[in-house]
Amino acid sequence: YTYRTPVAGMILDRMQVSLPLALIALAPNVLAAGLVLGVMGLVGIPLDIMTITIAAIVVGIGVDDCIHYVHRYLREFPRDRDYRATMYRCHNSIGRAMYYTTLTVVIGFCTLTLSNFNPSIYFGLLTVLAMVAAVLGALLLMPWLILTFKPLGPEQGN
Repeated sequence: YTYRTPVAGMILDRMQVSLPLALIALAPNVLAAGLVLGVMGLVGIPLDIMTITIAAIVVGIGVDDCIHYVHRYLREFPRDRDYRATMYRCHNSIGRAMYYTTLTVVIGFCTLTLSNFNPSIYFGLLTVLAMVAAVLGALLLMPWLILTFKPLGPEQGN
């Protein structure tokens, strides 16, 4: 987990993304990983070989979603320089793909809850929670942050 966030930042840098936009793209992933680790602490699930990898998995997959979304946003924004219209276009294209990809991953990890081995059950449930949190962050929090902070400069006509 600790090395994936800087790597994601370097990828966003190579895409020539501004620092504010890169931080906006990383925020949902850090929050999703923190949510899962916080839930583990609250319910007393110990960190073991299965559960410690959840944060890394979430950041890995979640960063992919955010990079795809930001890349599409950067390609769509110059069309009309309208943050809200660009968000709708991104949600209708890459947002749908992110949703269905996460749904597939969630269904796959739900099968782990059928195990008799508690670490596998925890791993499945926590990964499902983390993936849902990551995609919600990418599709709700990240666009809201983009609309709020306008990291790509002023809109057309402003």
